[in-house]
Amino acid sequence: MPKPKPKAKKSMKSGLPNLDNATPSIIVDWLGAAREQIKELQQLEGYYKEALKARVDEGEDEIIGEKFSAEILEVAQLRIDTAAVKEEFGEEWWEDHCKLIEFQQIRTKRI
Repeated sequence: MPKPKPKAKKSMKSGLPNLDNATPSIIVDWLGAAREQIKELQQLEGYYKEALKARVDEGEDEIIGEKFSAEILEVAQLRIDTAAVKEEFGEEWWEDHCKLIEFQQIRTKRI
């Protein structure tokens, strides 16, 4: 008797849409709409973060809501100063030590 095939796992809580019969033009529309929603959500996230920062007391590092908690951290990052490296070692050295990567990009725009 053949073994039953395992069911595909869903990667999102609500599941992913079935694209079996979707045309490329429909997928482009969905992709564009998703990107617009992401942009709106990123703006909303920034708005909420600024509002939270304005209301948090100095030294307060944790806020508990009804569904989520937030931890406020002071973070430092070390980043390379490209202009300073080019000035110190020269443009040619910089180009010799850069790595070219190639990838496919899909751009969408509302028509």
